Amino acid sequence: MKILRFLFLPALLLSPALYAVSVPAIHDGLFPSERHARMADLDYLVGIWAMTSRETISGGQFAEASGTRSCVWVLDRTAIRCDDIFTHVRATSGFPDLYEPRDRLFYVTFNEQDGNYEFLYMSALSAAKNIFPAEFDIGSKTLLHEVPGEFLGQSGKAKQRTRQKLIDDNQIREEYKMMSGDGETMESGEITLRRMVSGNGNELFF
Repeated sequence: MKILRFLFLPALLLSPALYAVSVPAIHDGLFPSERHARMADLDYLVGIWAMTSRETISGGQFAEASGTRSCVWVLDRTAIRCDDIFTHVRATSGFPDLYEPRDRLFYVTFNEQDGNYEFLYMSALSAAKNIFPAEFDIGSKTLLHEVPGEFLGQSGKAKQRTRQKLIDDNQIREEYKMMSGDGETMESGEITLRRMVSGNGNELFF
């Protein structure tokens, strides 16, 4: 027995040290990268939102829709994924694409190499998956980005310019315009988001 104890002692001394790492430490302010830190500024997006929208096209035709937007942290809090699900749509007679699916999802992240935020959009209306750069003003909590018209089924040099602003802790307003290559407004819209469930899972009542 004494020999066995003697043989086990060196094995214990030479074994590698064991360390315990608390994964939630990253989420408590110990950001390992600029990407984590910059994404933390967008934490207000996370939650479940009641969504209403109104689209207007040239000629005065319009469509109104309602549904939900659910935004969650993904990829170790380096990106936010938002899913838009529309449950009700109504429009003036002849509004194009009324019965086409409108559900979509997008990711928001920060590109450390380019130094800007980015959107990745995926839509039931288009097979394309494109990344668009964005700017964020932390003082006014405003996100700005442009989407090329071809991604949205438009031709030529058309662009959709989108502005998303946090009005208060529980309300976001998005405004966009589809502009032709000549600067003419082809389509405009406004989306209002009212928070239903906060990022920590607490349900809100209005």
